[in-house]
Amino acid sequence: MSGPFRVGGDTPAHCSHCRDERDHVIVAMVNGRPIKVECQSCHRQHRYRTGTAPASTVARSRRAVEPSPAPDPAPDLYALLYGKAPIDYHPDTRFSLGDAVRHPSFGVGAVTGLPGFQKVEVFFSKGVRVLTHDRTAAPSLTRPTPIAPDGVPHVTDAPNRKR
Repeated sequence: MSGPFRVGGDTPAHCSHCRDERDHVIVAMVNGRPIKVECQSCHRQHRYRTGTAPASTVARSRRAVEPSPAPDPAPDLYALLYGKAPIDYHPDTRFSLGDAVRHPSFGVGAVTGLPGFQKVEVFFSKGVRVLTHDRTAAPSLTRPTPIAPDGVPHVTDAPNRKR
């Protein structure tokens, strides 16, 4: 129906979701022209469009947009800033403030803080990350010797089992 339009009437239009010319129901009109339609295939409402999709819609569609290239890592920037070559990240390596760090996933960054035991705060180009470091200095995870109420350590070879 391309002649006189009316709300609730059918008209062919370009569906922005289906990306094809489909039959639509007119939902809203201004000055005798449809401005909002509902697709009879996907039941989504959108602006009224005739013919094919405008070039701007095609350029913004996910299929038409080329993926942007990955940002170049900036190892030279950090090396110049701190005057040091980046150290490859490993959890066992100990870092100090101002060290340049090369992480396999995050790229090159700079140590900006030591928030806690075996934690290091590193500023990368995509944000700050808290990483572990100096894992060789981990405290031993042995069970402490229980002390009886009389103050004498209680030593036993039997495992602690609940009965």
